[in-house]
Amino acid sequence: MTPPRNPLLAVLALALVTGAPAPALAEHTPGVPGWQQDVHYSISASYTPAKFEIAGRETLAYWNLSPDTLSELYFHLYLNAYRPGSHMARHDAYFEDWKIENLPSRRRGSETIDGVTLLRGDPLPVQVDDTIAGIALPSVLAPGESVIVCLAFRSVIPDVPERMGRSGKGIFAAQWFPKVCAYDRFGWHAEQHLGSEFYGDFGAYDVRITLPGSFLLAHTGTLVNGAEVLPDSIRARLEAPGDSAVTIWDRSGAAAPGDSAGRRAYELPRTWVVHADSVHDFAWACDEKWIWRRARWNGIQIYTFHRKGDSKRWYDMAGEGARMMEVLNHRFGPYPYPTFSFVEEPIGAGGVEFPNVVWITPRRSAIARRLEYLFAHELAHNWFYGMVGSNETAQAFLDEGLTSYSETAIMETLYGREGNLTIPRTPRWLYPPDDSRRTAWRSYLEFQASGIEEPVLTHSDRFKNPAAYYPSVYHKTNVGLWTLRSIAGTDRFDAAMREYFAIWRFHHPYAEDFFASMNHALGQSYDWFWDGWIVRTDRMDLKLRKMRVARDGTDYQAELEIQSRGGIDPPVPVRFRGSGGHEVLRTIPRDVFLGAAGDGRYRTTLPFRPSEAELDPDLTLPDVSWSDNSTRWRLRLQPMLDNWHSSPMPIGKTLLLWRPDLWYQTEDGVQGGLAFDASTVRWEHALHGLAGVGARKPRPFADFEGRFRALSADPKGIVRARAYNIDGHRGAQLLFSKALGSRIERGFRWTLAAGVDLDRLYDRAVPRRPSEWSDGGHGNLELQVSSTRNFRRVRWSGAMRLRTDLLSEGASYSSIYGTMTGDVSVIPKFPLLLRASAGRVRGDQVPPEERFYLAGAGPRGEWASRWFRSRGTIPTPLFADVGKVSENKLDWSDLAADCGVGFRTKPLVRNHLVLRTDLPLWRTPTLPGERPWKLRAVFSVGEAF
Repeated sequence: MTPPRNPLLAVLALALVTGAPAPALAEHTPGVPGWQQDVHYSISASYTPAKFEIAGRETLAYWNLSPDTLSELYFHLYLNAYRPGSHMARHDAYFEDWKIENLPSRRRGSETIDGVTLLRGDPLPVQVDDTIAGIALPSVLAPGESVIVCLAFRSVIPDVPERMGRSGKGIFAAQWFPKVCAYDRFGWHAEQHLGSEFYGDFGAYDVRITLPGSFLLAHTGTLVNGAEVLPDSIRARLEAPGDSAVTIWDRSGAAAPGDSAGRRAYELPRTWVVHADSVHDFAWACDEKWIWRRARWNGIQIYTFHRKGDSKRWYDMAGEGARMMEVLNHRFGPYPYPTFSFVEEPIGAGGVEFPNVVWITPRRSAIARRLEYLFAHELAHNWFYGMVGSNETAQAFLDEGLTSYSETAIMETLYGREGNLTIPRTPRWLYPPDDSRRTAWRSYLEFQASGIEEPVLTHSDRFKNPAAYYPSVYHKTNVGLWTLRSIAGTDRFDAAMREYFAIWRFHHPYAEDFFASMNHALGQSYDWFWDGWIVRTDRMDLKLRKMRVARDGTDYQAELEIQSRGGIDPPVPVRFRGSGGHEVLRTIPRDVFLGAAGDGRYRTTLPFRPSEAELDPDLTLPDVSWSDNSTRWRLRLQPMLDNWHSSPMPIGKTLLLWRPDLWYQTEDGVQGGLAFDASTVRWEHALHGLAGVGARKPRPFADFEGRFRALSADPKGIVRARAYNIDGHRGAQLLFSKALGSRIERGFRWTLAAGVDLDRLYDRAVPRRPSEWSDGGHGNLELQVSSTRNFRRVRWSGAMRLRTDLLSEGASYSSIYGTMTGDVSVIPKFPLLLRASAGRVRGDQVPPEERFYLAGAGPRGEWASRWFRSRGTIPTPLFADVGKVSENKLDWSDLAADCGVGFRTKPLVRNHLVLRTDLPLWRTPTLPGERPWKLRAVFSVGEAF
């Protein structure tokens, strides 16, 4: 839980929920470590690959070093979350994520306690509530006393892309044993596991893991009995001198002997004995086909375990891990353990951290350092999570945010400040560089503009919108720490981070401790920053309104009128420029803003007459709008040839993507021109379009569309304006759309759109079917309400559209049209898409393009796409359509229908260009002389729905 300003409220609430007595809150000085509990686990476990089951016995020695008397112990049974009906399954379903609720029985996880006793004592009663087990002690545990409890347990590792999972016969075992809940000054942390982070007490682990002899083990801690489980040749390679990366054991080609006796000997169980000290968790993984490599730094063994298919990317990663280990030791403090392991996991969890070992999902890219930044992030977690053991469930920014900052520091140290996320390739326009710090800045600014921001300090399980968790905890914290580093000074900030790590290593800090430690080390209070950036959702929004200059003898007095409207008033660097190349940098103290409610005046003396002033010229502050920071407005463009790859958005500039446009149109022949798309970090596709000229008829064509926010304070309201002269049509459109209702991503999500449009057909030779178009020239008014909703096995969407002429003598009509779509996933890997639509149009002069056509096809829909894509098929392997269009009353006895098989490609170019082939094998009514059953084919570009 998040420690509130009054911790007693949290303590009393926990006592009411669990029935546990409230702790006697001792005095705590923020920034100074206090008492903490101590634990020692002894676990013997055996793994059965056929059932993905771990059976074990656990002995826990628990020392009560708190000032409180305890009458019970609480344990986490994390794996019980991975089954339908669990608290996590219901929590996810509340936000319309049915992954766990729909999990089939063969893929579910479980964690069962078969019995609990005191050491050489009587059985103890166990009360299990999903992922929490409570064990009442026969007598109270006074301060300074200890107790030893013995548990028998069975755990089944689930088959889910989470922090644990299955791979072939092997497993990635995380949260696999009954783990005692942390007890600190706020009491027991016995919350149900809802899928977020973890929190545990530091202690020692002695673990015996019995595996079939064909398996290799990667684990927390240090292997004790290598002579019993590893061949002599392998141990000789491990003990050989040298720091360079070498292969210790290549088991990628290992296979069991063909004869039964040889197979039994090959699979004869082996018990691996491991010891770990000063850790708060223990994880392990096993596999039969790994390639095990090793590098060293300063005596620390850096291991990688990977599959043969990924050898090319992983071959050098042990060496890269050693370089990262060096950076982190110098940047923050020493890593005291003898080993660290990076384990490739194909279960799709991304990157997952544990003490001394991490899982890494293989991410292949020829142009990006995806594997490197995952290595950097997960290794850094062993500083902020592994050694500084914060309550990451309640305050995830203390591990994920500080780790994201550390990841950026690693990438910049090893691969340079610019372009550290991309592998240099030429030409640069095809492979634009990107870097970790700019990515974090970009992600935060996009997130801040989205309107779903919540405080960084929000409890991991209590974000109202789950989409706010990652950008808040990871990116915003990362950006905030680099911002404070630029404000406080690089050397002072780096020293403060080292001091925080040194003080809180092997302790459990909360946010107030981090703030206090940093303030003390920096030599002044930065609570104004912590409160605005971490506790609240304030932002930095600076504006330079005016500059006045007056002569003062041989010098000049410059006065700036500035505004700070975001809630955080930082010291601001400002650069003055004058003629002759004169330039000077000053810093506006934050006191300028404090006495004037964000409106301030800054005066300074300069040795030259300034012609321009610019706030934050080096973009060190995450100002939500840099466009108003200068006395001289300039269009800051970064033109780039569209490379069909993802182009990183620049900070403080507008990205202008352009490309030559070549097309063929029946009437104009070959059309040549230029297409462009202008975007900023906070506003994607702000202006885009194309312009050119035809070859056969040298007449120009153009199509431009701009997107604007209706109100700067309301990101959900958008205005689109479009004007075009293309393919025989001239027209304009103005559309306002707004997302209605709550920002929480659950329930029915409604969108309202209203717009006007005018279209004139000036060349009847251009359309494919001229008879389906009127001359146009009349205005149209359109209103549409649409909605989406995710149910357990159905993704539903619907829309209702009202359309009518607008004060026109050339047309007189009104129409209503509704459609509903359902994406049904009852049968795994065989989605069923259903659509129903109905409508009516009436009037004295109904333009042909406003009439209805079967399956939603029609001239307006076709012309809206440059590809003239098909609207009459369903993009699934099997499809069926049935419908009727009538001039008068519908006669349901004469329906049009078809069914058949369809195929489509994935998007071929940047989520565009889908090729489709549909085979309507049966249809009615048929053409004259045609049979209902016949091999037919329809080829189209684009997709329906």
